Amino acid sequence: MTTSPLRHVGGVITLALAMIGSFAALGSYFDRLSGAASYDVSAWRGSAGHPAPVSAMAGQGIFLAPRFACAACHKIGQDGVGIRGPNLGVMTPQFTTPIAVRAATEQRGKTAVQHLVQALYEPDAYVVHGFDAHVMPPVNKPPLMLTHEDIRSVILFMFQRSGVPPTAALTAEILEAQRPYMDDVPDAGTAPPARAERPVTPGDAQAGAEHFAALGCATCHRMGGDAAAPSALARAASPSELFLLLANHPTLDGGAVSTGALTVAQLEDLVTYLRSPVAPPDGGVQ
Repeated sequence: MTTSPLRHVGGVITLALAMIGSFAALGSYFDRLSGAASYDVSAWRGSAGHPAPVSAMAGQGIFLAPRFACAACHKIGQDGVGIRGPNLGVMTPQFTTPIAVRAATEQRGKTAVQHLVQALYEPDAYVVHGFDAHVMPPVNKPPLMLTHEDIRSVILFMFQRSGVPPTAALTAEILEAQRPYMDDVPDAGTAPPARAERPVTPGDAQAGAEHFAALGCATCHRMGGDAAAPSALARAASPSELFLLLANHPTLDGGAVSTGALTVAQLEDLVTYLRSPVAPPDGGVQ
């Protein structure tokens, strides 16, 4: 019995559509790993009066959410593009074990949990060799503003990615390590201690202009005239503040704009360009 040519063609088309669907699903998965996908943060964090449960899954959603830009600076093994912060997975020769494993021996007298909690609340208290201080802001303060529950979830996610199960006992240990930061409320009328500013070395303004163009910054930040985003210069009182705004720029939906692949020197080039006469003198980049 012979097979109809039309039936054969129909089978080929069905197979092709199935393969396309599979590749699309894989693409979506890798987009999520790299932080390129769009996230509804409320799905991970819950809402006022109805917070989402603390979990490694919630921590993954927060870590990958473009709004918080964690993945803009930190890769996990080969996943992601961030190079300004330590890799949270395995990346030889410097990082031969994942973050939750090496955190146990990173600082004398601190457990892995204590080290990671301090790293998120006080990132400048201990800086990993080979990386710069004053690049990462405390995650519970502007511009990131993670809640204590968010931070617990992110640490559970880091342990899970390191091969350590996110148990109830581990969650309780993280909470205990967080207590000094949760109870640290300044007295009324007392200003919080000033955070040391990161010194910004003058860079190459022309190179900064090239980074500005290559990243597609003008999509939202026009050079004069109307713009879709607020002026970074208007929000930054100093080169140090502008550096932090740029270093922690969230990855836009689809990964269209991310400063995560820029080195510290390249960020300094960008700061120099934005604050130089090369940029418009009236506030420049909107």
